[in-house]
Amino acid sequence: MAQLARERNDLRIALKYYNLAFEEEPENDFANYQICAVSEQLHDDPKKKLECYEAFLKRYIDKKSFYKDFVTKRVSELKEEIHFAKE
Repeated sequence: MAQLARERNDLRIALKYYNLAFEEEPENDFANYQICAVSEQLHDDPKKKLECYEAFLKRYIDKKSFYKDFVTKRVSELKEEIHFAKE
């Protein structure tokens, strides 16, 4: 359902369903990654985006996840964006 909503560009509904999937299975790194990706599309504040991705890394610090490299790179990009916005 979440993917269908996302394809229809109904991001709030997509986020709702990804959150439900994650609540049902907290070890679901795919759902958690999608929560971050959809949240990023919904929010303009880079600090909020960064919080979501950092929470992902914290949650899966000792676990294997296909998405860790993507998330780590995005965290770095967001930190850089926040840093340069201050200047």
